[in-house]
Amino acid sequence: MYELDHDRLYICAVKFIIEIVHDRKRYQLQVKQISVTASHEQYEVNYNGKIVTLQNNWPVFKRHHLKHRRPTWTIVSGEIKYRSIREQVIKALEDKLIALQ
Repeated sequence: MYELDHDRLYICAVKFIIEIVHDRKRYQLQVKQISVTASHEQYEVNYNGKIVTLQNNWPVFKRHHLKHRRPTWTIVSGEIKYRSIREQVIKALEDKLIALQ
């Protein structure tokens, strides 16, 4: 998908939609990749007019060819109130990113 040089910041415009289920309702969330460096990727997730920025450390694993290792996700800005929703969003993001590779 892209090559990473150490400490360079890449601004990306990758947009896609993920879907989660909460309380038997389906929610479609808009996701935009906002930055990629050699150490992390950042994504903006838009739901109900709120924006949450999530960051992972997948580029480090990709660089070291550890493709089966799950990344660590952190919320950089915004908040997701419920842990179950946060876990569903992260799982849907990981599944979509794997599918896009």
